[in-house]
Amino acid sequence: MAASDDPRVKFGLSCPAGGGFHICQDSPTRFIGCCGVDPCTPDREGECPMSELFVASFSAASGVEFLPQSCASPFNSSIWYTCDDTRPPFLGCCTNNPCSNGCLADHLVPAKLSDDPKNASQFLLPETVTMTTTTTTTTTTSPSVTGTSVLPAGTENSSPNLTTGGRARAGLIAGIAVAGVVILLLVIAAYLWAKRREEAQEKCEQDQEFKGGRSADAVQSNGVFQGKERSSKSDSCYEDEGNGMYRVHVHNIADY
Repeated sequence: MAASDDPRVKFGLSCPAGGGFHICQDSPTRFIGCCGVDPCTPDREGECPMSELFVASFSAASGVEFLPQSCASPFNSSIWYTCDDTRPPFLGCCTNNPCSNGCLADHLVPAKLSDDPKNASQFLLPETVTMTTTTTTTTTTSPSVTGTSVLPAGTENSSPNLTTGGRARAGLIAGIAVAGVVILLLVIAAYLWAKRREEAQEKCEQDQEFKGGRSADAVQSNGVFQGKERSSKSDSCYEDEGNGMYRVHVHNIADY
């Protein structure tokens, strides 16, 4: 049925002081009005506790002329009121006249659907409409609608793809990190090799200079200083392949 068939929408039924507007048309006690709990449940059977009872209102702009409903025992429709001129408009049962100064505290009485089918039909809910609506304003409110989202086909398979992409990125980052470590180790090894080679070269040159200087030293023989003949061999440094070390190579002068 259309929403306009729901009396809560059609008449702007609301609860300005709290609670929710309930119509318990299928309960043993056919409660109608504002209650802080759901009186239409099987265990409550349409009974709203007095501590949870709140005043009900409607939209005066709807222009409806309400048919009288009934009130909780021992009262009847004699204390049923609809007050268009109060602010907010009043709808329900009260032991004082609420159309003058509103329904006084502790004078509010639970209302229920009339035993007259014609009168009760004005507030009956369509079979497909929810039994409760909640509002805290005096404006017209529509029943809340609850929906269930349906994911498009194939959506449930998107998570594995996202996981695979995340693993691929993690693998790429790990690979870059390993490559960086390898490059750093290679740079350190090259530096150490060059340093070792340089030190070996310097040592070889120092040894060569020392040997060259010894050939001109004076040697004392029988109290007479004589010059020592230069060796017939000359030295040179060469790199020992395989370990980067330099060695002194002795050449015969006759070879030249």
